[in-house]
Amino acid sequence: MGITVVEVITSGPKGDAGTPGTSTEAGGTVGQVLRKVSNNDFDADWGDVAAAEVTFTSVAGLTSDNVQSGIDEVNTSVDALIDANRYVDKASVNMVGIVTEGLYIVDTGLPNGWLTGTLKVLKTKDSTLVTQILEDDASGVVVRRTSTLGTGNDWTAWVESVKSARITTNTAEIAAIVNATKYTLDINIDVNTIVTEGLHIVNNYIPSSLPSGVSSDLELVVNKYSNELTYPNKIVQTLTDVTTGVVYVRSANDDNSPVWSVWSVKIKYTNITTLGSLKNATVPSSLSADLVNSTAMTNYSSSITSNNTVNISAGTITIDNTGTYRLNIAIEMTFDAIGPAEKTLAVDLEDMTATSTIATATRYIPANGTHLEVVYNNVVNLTANHHYALALRSEEALTTVTLTPSTFDIESIVY
Repeated sequence: MGITVVEVITSGPKGDAGTPGTSTEAGGTVGQVLRKVSNNDFDADWGDVAAAEVTFTSVAGLTSDNVQSGIDEVNTSVDALIDANRYVDKASVNMVGIVTEGLYIVDTGLPNGWLTGTLKVLKTKDSTLVTQILEDDASGVVVRRTSTLGTGNDWTAWVESVKSARITTNTAEIAAIVNATKYTLDINIDVNTIVTEGLHIVNNYIPSSLPSGVSSDLELVVNKYSNELTYPNKIVQTLTDVTTGVVYVRSANDDNSPVWSVWSVKIKYTNITTLGSLKNATVPSSLSADLVNSTAMTNYSSSITSNNTVNISAGTITIDNTGTYRLNIAIEMTFDAIGPAEKTLAVDLEDMTATSTIATATRYIPANGTHLEVVYNNVVNLTANHHYALALRSEEALTTVTLTPSTFDIESIVY
């Protein structure tokens, strides 16, 4: 029988510890980091990190100091840092077409009076509304307009406001806010040369440039802003005679070489003042059936006048100043009965000087009527030194006409 021999080996005692190894890979230079070279275990080496390989998973604890070196490495060209659609070259900008949200430096398409500006374009959330805002940091003036459709084809007019103003005890700073070119005291100057926007007190003036008959106390307000597309440089002068309360207005389509329009005169009173009133006409006593040719109302029994001239017998009121007035007519007529059909009666305000009709009140006499009341009010533009009268036209011949009571007033309007 065979014998099996089994060898038993037992381990000896633990040996002495060896020399400690290094915790990182050897090599590398200052500023490098230990990075994975491949996906294999323990495959690491020293090297530089590309910018594309860095991602911040949290901004907690970041400061300007510890990220400054990274910022210094960024390409600082406009195309790399900001969207070219939001910050554009001013030479290629048409403000009317700018509806993309962003900030633009512009020098064309600006509102009147602006030479350059920074344009902010804002879009309203969940809406097509687009807003353009121009700001003048020097004066604090802000203008804005909107496009409801968001296409720029329906811009509103520019609306101006003041963003900020700082007033101190320094008179130079105050003068910068209330600009001397906007609020001036002009002595011995022809108002034809005043095109600077603002209030100008004109005490000693060149009379040839002013309407005749004004007093020496004058306030001239100049407005250079215009929404007219045809005449973007239009300028308007408003001249007030503060003694008499007369207001004069004129305009020029170009503020650089103004060709002024004729002064348009308006009357300005603290209270409404009747300028001319005629009461109770006695003529005509009959009317022919004629709707083309009118018959003047004359021979009034009484009158009231202030500043203007009235003529009772001729039935006229003469206007001293060209301007806008209110016409008031109140007539109660009686006459012999007309036929069994409605007929037309017209009361005209006639310019007897220019032989023209200024306004007409049309009324209808009822069938078989013997009585008619006419009450009429209207705003009319009248001319200085022209004579105005009321006249009647009737579709049906009227006999035994009486015009009592009747009132014909022309009065000024408060502006």
